[in-house]
Amino acid sequence: MEDGIIFYQGNHQITTGDFLKYVMKERKSIDIYELVNYLEEKYGLIYMKDKVIQFIKPTSVYYDSIMEKVYLTKEYYYEEI
Repeated sequence: MEDGIIFYQGNHQITTGDFLKYVMKERKSIDIYELVNYLEEKYGLIYMKDKVIQFIKPTSVYYDSIMEKVYLTKEYYYEEI
């Protein structure tokens, strides 16, 4: 597995989870496999599904394992179900 490098200019450190939260702001929900493909196509980042889930767990982004879908927040999840 290869990791891409994303450059950020700012005054504080950001994590991969922060970056994924930023990506999710473009949409309110997305299938986990579509997100993995999007990260590779747009940013050249190659991550397995499980790694993406691990990155978003400590953030406010919500992952539903039954629907295998990622939501910007848990509130968006509740709106959709």
